[in-house]
Amino acid sequence: MRARTVLAFVAGYGSAVLAAWLVFVIEGVLLYGGLLVAAVAFDRDTGGPLAGLLLVALAAVLGIVVTALVCVPAAALGHLAGRRARRWQWTKTLAATLGSAALLLALYIPGAVLIASGSGTGALVAWTVALAVTAPPTIVFTTVGHGSRRLFGWLERRQGGAAEVAAAG
Repeated sequence: MRARTVLAFVAGYGSAVLAAWLVFVIEGVLLYGGLLVAAVAFDRDTGGPLAGLLLVALAAVLGIVVTALVCVPAAALGHLAGRRARRWQWTKTLAATLGSAALLLALYIPGAVLIASGSGTGALVAWTVALAVTAPPTIVFTTVGHGSRRLFGWLERRQGGAAEVAAAG
């Protein structure tokens, strides 16, 4: 494997990880905004001056963990499943990635909830909420990863063609 190919792989997946993590941070900001609007609308306590900062910091830390434990493995499984597709490759990769994320969350979440609370209904609710929160970053991770691989492949082909023209000339 050439050095440029390895660099393209690392840069592509590095940008995908960063984009997925930023989606988690944005979700934290939106969640805080929704809670703040609800607190003002129902005349409740807004939580103090550090509530928003702590909620966004918590979303950022959890985003790192969930990106590493769910998005990256799910995207790898989705990429392997969609690699053989000739038509609709990105769509099949995305569907396989979301299915893999749902499977990984089905392995992680219910066990933890059952251990903590002993409620099967709580495990189902926790899995549904976790899937709803994890789906947007997983979609962004898959999209950015797929797009960056295509972009770096196009750049490499373009530079390879320019090198051949320069060598022939």
